[in-house]
Amino acid sequence: MNKKHIRIIVILLIYLPCVFLLNFYFEDWDKDELINLTTVVVAIVGVLYVVEQLKCDKQLKEAEFFKNFNKDYIFHDEFMEVYKYCAKKRGLYHGSSKQKEFNYNETIKYLDYFEPLYIAFKNDAIRIENIASLVEHRFMIVFLDDEVQREIIEPNPRYLRTAIELCDELYKYLKKSKNIPEWIDEEYLTRLLKQLKKLINNKNRKGEKLKMIDYRKATLEEAALLTKIRMDFLREAYGDENKEEMEIIGYNIMKFMCDSLKDESYVSWLAEDNGKIIATNGISFYSLPPNQECPNGEIANINNMFTYPDYRGQGIGSQLFKLAMEEAKKRGCKKITLDATALGRPIYEKFGFKKADDEMFYLI
Repeated sequence: MNKKHIRIIVILLIYLPCVFLLNFYFEDWDKDELINLTTVVVAIVGVLYVVEQLKCDKQLKEAEFFKNFNKDYIFHDEFMEVYKYCAKKRGLYHGSSKQKEFNYNETIKYLDYFEPLYIAFKNDAIRIENIASLVEHRFMIVFLDDEVQREIIEPNPRYLRTAIELCDELYKYLKKSKNIPEWIDEEYLTRLLKQLKKLINNKNRKGEKLKMIDYRKATLEEAALLTKIRMDFLREAYGDENKEEMEIIGYNIMKFMCDSLKDESYVSWLAEDNGKIIATNGISFYSLPPNQECPNGEIANINNMFTYPDYRGQGIGSQLFKLAMEEAKKRGCKKITLDATALGRPIYEKFGFKKADDEMFYLI
């Protein structure tokens, strides 16, 4: 028997003696009034039942969310290695670990993985005490690591806003519940969070503006620039040992950029840092005979997603991808396709893209 049933029984136990006493002391008690009173009590009991049922459903959903989240975390070898590495430095983990040095890319993924927890908390879907219980300080052990702060958090405060805010909420809860782990230096953490919030608001310690990334559409006059970026992408992905082939590809890319930018069958967004082009994307638009999957036959293909190495891990690719998605929706496309690299796949999956197993191709 749960609390819900106990409350209903208590209400009925209180109500029934009251009805009996009223009938005993007031012989002329109006039966209609008694029926009305009973109706009100039954309505109250019904409302309480519904409220308790909703609470129960929410708790079940919350439990299911945590179960899946924790299962994915525990069975994700790379995430566990990031945690073990950081915990070992603090003397909080004494088992074996494969990771012998700081791993930038896996740590970025680790911090990103906790984003759904904070979003669910902000939308009142889960409670902070359950998040604290679930992560068991694992998130904060990684977040507060000196290498993580130096190499990831401080250079990319806006990109890692969610991680910073989750740490802040967890610290507030731990402080309120008087359950702060011994390894956490409260004075340092308070100062750090204050500093990071300041950085999120685009100010550094001197009060100066941080560098801001500007996003804009490429013009026809920038066809040569887009060709160069595309060639840089291909060289990084496939190498450029065959110089003659690369020259032919370069010529064809330039022709493609000029023709497609002119007729607007291709759109490219650029990311700029103080006038320097640091990343780009591409969206090609075409039509196929309509079907149930794409009723109007209008299709967009997102391609040429490329960020130069010094600017990766800062959310620039994600922002360019959002712009590409918005562009496709404005054009009325009902289907969006792309080719995913291992580096870009986590970004695409966040936007709801799924792997297709029914596509084939033939090279001539």
